[in-house]
Amino acid sequence: MRSCLNFIIFLSVLFSLTPTSLFAQSKPRRVASTFTPISVKKTAPDAAKFEGRVLELTNIERNKIGLAPLRFNPELASAARWLAQDMSEKNYFAHTDKKGRGIEPRLPDFGYTSYETIGENIAGGQPTPEAVVEAWLHSEHHRRNLFNPNYSEMGVGFVFVRGSELKSYWVQDFGHRANGSPLVIRDESNRTALRDTQVRSLKQKTRVIASKDSIKLKKWDKLSVAK
Repeated sequence: MRSCLNFIIFLSVLFSLTPTSLFAQSKPRRVASTFTPISVKKTAPDAAKFEGRVLELTNIERNKIGLAPLRFNPELASAARWLAQDMSEKNYFAHTDKKGRGIEPRLPDFGYTSYETIGENIAGGQPTPEAVVEAWLHSEHHRRNLFNPNYSEMGVGFVFVRGSELKSYWVQDFGHRANGSPLVIRDESNRTALRDTQVRSLKQKTRVIASKDSIKLKKWDKLSVAK
């Protein structure tokens, strides 16, 4: 009788505990990320592509009126990028930076020396290269820089800072040096679908080596070089 009673008590304890643990394990576990809305952050524009596109668009506009293309210059680009960054970080918009430098003392600090002429365009708030070049084209002062026949080189600076006043900051630095590179390849465009590459001479009597032949180019003659 005692053993039978103990068996009944054992079964009672078993059924009181087992169902609870089984159901607890069989309940689906909630994963927090499954029920949390995902916020998609907008990525900042690609600065290098935007800068290259500004140079390309500038040369397209210069070509329309028969002007020589501008070639990329790394020192001018460094100076332009620095000014764009400085304006975005210190919340100002001017050709004179917070160190008190205008373009003339600033460019040599970035290695652009022995120049014959220099110039600068700045802009703020335009979201794309097309928009900023269009804005400069509709401004008489900026247009003069874009179409100055005495310039042969250019660097572009672009900075996008979401929390800043203007968000987008653009700088074009122009220049010409007597000892600058005399050649412009493919009008300094970012891309081409052509199998031939156009090479232009910025100086008279420039000698170019192409396919083991020496060719004297007159100013603005085009040379197609097979890849």
